[in-house]
Amino acid sequence: MKLLAAALIGAGLCGSAASVHAAEERLPVMQPRGEKVEFAPIQEQCVQFADVRFGPGQRWDGCHVTRAGFVSTIELLDFYYAHYCLTKTAAKAAAKPATTPPTKAADRRTSADPAPACDKRALVIFGNRAYRQDAFAVLHRIDPAGTEYGVPLVTGADDDNLLAISVKRRGAALARHLFAWKEDFWQRIDDRAWKSALRKHLPAGARIGADTVIDPETLTVMVPMAGSAGSLRVEMGYADGRLFVRHPTRHRAEPTAAAAGAH
Repeated sequence: MKLLAAALIGAGLCGSAASVHAAEERLPVMQPRGEKVEFAPIQEQCVQFADVRFGPGQRWDGCHVTRAGFVSTIELLDFYYAHYCLTKTAAKAAAKPATTPPTKAADRRTSADPAPACDKRALVIFGNRAYRQDAFAVLHRIDPAGTEYGVPLVTGADDDNLLAISVKRRGAALARHLFAWKEDFWQRIDDRAWKSALRKHLPAGARIGADTVIDPETLTVMVPMAGSAGSLRVEMGYADGRLFVRHPTRHRAEPTAAAAGAH
């Protein structure tokens, strides 16, 4: 396997700076990247690549890592993540140089969450072959200040690996983006496709909206019902790069306030 197929020749997928900036203010999505970076510091300090540029004369004055850790190993390729705080004032960024290579066991917070002080947030996924000195920034996204990221999660096995990215923008519902492993890269799974398939199995009154997300560990979806009818727990399956409804929906009624106080 070519290392992320030179990660899809990143230059062809980066797009113009103008399109990147516009995407940030709408709904930023992860894009495959392939720019090579030094492996050792990726969990301790920000690294520059693509449109993540900081320092004198760059897009941002400073950057520091707020959380980082190991994600998973797939086909001898190790994946790591890092959360960045991008700032317009260099004094806010107090990154320390790395002294040792990252370890798989480490999931660290390098400082208290500085979201209010950040001008932008960024989430980066790196790929690295064991014992190689270089890594590749294979996925990244940039979001407004105040955005919170979950720890990326990889589920599945063999050729059916899923990567789940959780993003919570200030004042917005939790969003969860899923990516399918395609031998050399992570490919975004279209939310519209699996939600459309799900609607065909739901009774009248079920509500699927932008805030309907999948639990990546169980591959289940909780779909609220109109009024006080509770919710539906839907079991999904995943194969060949797509999500599908595995079992009929099961109704789980939520207790009313009167019933809860009757004990």
